Amino acid sequence: MNADHVMEENAQALGKVDIYRIECNDFKQLITLRSDLSWSVLTSIYARKQQIERKLIATHTQPVKQRVIKMLFELAQLFGTRCLHGYALEIFLTQQELADLVGASRSVVSTIMNNFRNQGVLNYTREQICINDPALISIELSSES
Repeated sequence: MNADHVMEENAQALGKVDIYRIECNDFKQLITLRSDLSWSVLTSIYARKQQIERKLIATHTQPVKQRVIKMLFELAQLFGTRCLHGYALEIFLTQQELADLVGASRSVVSTIMNNFRNQGVLNYTREQICINDPALISIELSSES
């Protein structure tokens, strides 16, 4: 990568954050001088690569329903807070964004989410998804067999 190359990234914060920007050449110099930092960056990149590979394999081998279940569990672990029935996800996530995350169409994900709602597995609004994790686990187990 040359120093003139601009990398465009975006992120959405769920709470209060501090953001730092570092020039590419400064970053290169920093990881050259600090082997502990280099190792940390390398292990983070490797873990992310493995996660991406698992998701790619799942997208090509698992039914959409299974991928939605796994994504809901992943979101619960990352952003959920324990509540009476399982997890409350207080994140703004449209059905289109969920569909993009699992590699499916919005209409298919909408049907799956509505079925889950009708089965009492989850409830959702535009601002929150409430996951009844014992019910979701039983659906996951029954769809795996």
